[in-house]
Amino acid sequence: MKKKSVFILLTVLILNLFSISGIAMTRSEFDAKLESLKQTYYQGKQQSEYEEGWTCFGYAHMIAKNVFGTSAKTWAMSYDLNGVKAGDVVQYGNTTGSGHTIFVTNVSGDTITYTDCNSDYESTIKWNQIVSKSSNKIWSYAFSYRRVAPDLESDIPKDTEKPQISDVTFIRTPDGYIASCKAIDNTGVSKVLFPTWTAKNGQDDLDENWAADNSSVKGIKNGNYYTFSVKMSEHNNEEGIYYTHIYAYDLYGNESSTDITINVYKDNEPPVIKSVRIFEKDARGYTIKCDVTDNKKLIRVQFPTWTAYNAQDDLDGDWETSAKYSGTLQDNTFTYRVNISDHNNESGIYKTHIYAYDECGNFTKANQLVLINNNGYSPVLEIQGRNKKYMFFDNPYNLNWGEAKQYCELIGGHLAVITSDDENRLLANETVRLDKDYYFIGATDAASEGVWKWINGEKWSYTNWESGEPNNLNDEDYLALTKQGHWNDLSYDHETGFICEFESTEPYIKSKITKKSNLHIIDTELGNISNGTLIIAGYKNGRLVTVKSEECSTELKSVTLIGDLDMIKVMVWNEKMMPVTANEEIPSSEWIIQ
Repeated sequence: MKKKSVFILLTVLILNLFSISGIAMTRSEFDAKLESLKQTYYQGKQQSEYEEGWTCFGYAHMIAKNVFGTSAKTWAMSYDLNGVKAGDVVQYGNTTGSGHTIFVTNVSGDTITYTDCNSDYESTIKWNQIVSKSSNKIWSYAFSYRRVAPDLESDIPKDTEKPQISDVTFIRTPDGYIASCKAIDNTGVSKVLFPTWTAKNGQDDLDENWAADNSSVKGIKNGNYYTFSVKMSEHNNEEGIYYTHIYAYDLYGNESSTDITINVYKDNEPPVIKSVRIFEKDARGYTIKCDVTDNKKLIRVQFPTWTAYNAQDDLDGDWETSAKYSGTLQDNTFTYRVNISDHNNESGIYKTHIYAYDECGNFTKANQLVLINNNGYSPVLEIQGRNKKYMFFDNPYNLNWGEAKQYCELIGGHLAVITSDDENRLLANETVRLDKDYYFIGATDAASEGVWKWINGEKWSYTNWESGEPNNLNDEDYLALTKQGHWNDLSYDHETGFICEFESTEPYIKSKITKKSNLHIIDTELGNISNGTLIIAGYKNGRLVTVKSEECSTELKSVTLIGDLDMIKVMVWNEKMMPVTANEEIPSSEWIIQ
């Protein structure tokens, strides 16, 4: 061969080699070119003919040429799919018959992300499609070969600059602590390690291979911050001095380190909150105080507050740590001011929860209900019993059992206490007609499972449990009256109504009528009535037929009427012949027939 021919051949080979390798390209540049191509060859566009060929083959090769500036037809071929990388053109099936061609946009583990055309046989362009390497096929087409794209250069320049570690802190937990730090680097941080051991017995509690197999000491990344949880249970449950060394590495292996030393102790005892009280309550708000102590070290006490109206729309999401909700400490007493101006100037039911946190992360919760402008619930029903009054509430804001208890106390009563069958029937006659399936009443066995106690200290003797109850399903510790008048144990947060009970000084009458043939025996209970005249009148078709009167006393009165009657009225008049109570009208449908 002549020298000139050899020179020309070498020149062609060099140029061809240069055309194959193309211009050096970083991954960022590669991604930028793909984003630009997406504008023209967008998701869902239908096109079948391209410069490099038809449908899937032409599309994949067109993308390759537009990205790298060279035709993929000139690239080296590989018959190994395991080495596939971004930029490759992969052929499945065969080149003369059925098959499919894709352009690879990314490879992560076993997942190949690609763009293609005509996978739906309608010449539609699609992006962000995926297929697994391990399957070695796409749909029914087996892998055939790939055209190997030029290697992408790293976007990361080589450097010798070490990572910077700062903001090294720790937070105690009941069983150890959480170490944290900030780590930054000009090329990026690859990992942060937290090898930890105790002062006792050297490094017997540290894996000697921690640097090589570092999963057990690797920090959890959140932005530029890294955290690592140290548990005493993983260090022979030892108390005392703990050493945590912190190593930060960048992508080039540059390393920085620091360390912390902590005196660790176990503490599972939460703070104690006592004597919650309200001061300075008026139309503008209220002040809440409580006494808080801890066996070790108290960190903070938070007072998140919101109104019952519109759920928690007036409560900030970061209340747990926000200074806005922090109490002011003086002599173990924390004080917090609630202003309605911070709560949309709403009146009505306010909820203040109290969270006390100690150094080890233990916390205690208490809560307080407050009525502003006495604008609370309106009862759906109010009834009179023997020396008692009852209010039924449907509870539209879903107060829990404890809040319902507080609410009853705020309005001068307490959750209903039922100690007799007569009292239970009195309430059950109403619940059957109301909307709720359950109504909270005033008993709980939360202190000792199975040992039920009334909140007012009355003796636990009468019960009316529903069949199979109480069953303590999911730790149900709070008593409710069912719609049918039986008892059931419910969870603390069960969405239900509640019944408040009040001591009553208002006069009332309560009668029971028993009919035997044409005799009507009227037994009347007189409440808070010491004098006056008891009048009992019998009616037929709206006309007065018979009447009896008797002087009042606190004893039960029994009066008999004779005749064909369909309505009996019971009333009490004073010495001025004025009604003391409203007429109690008792139609024949409520009589006891014997």
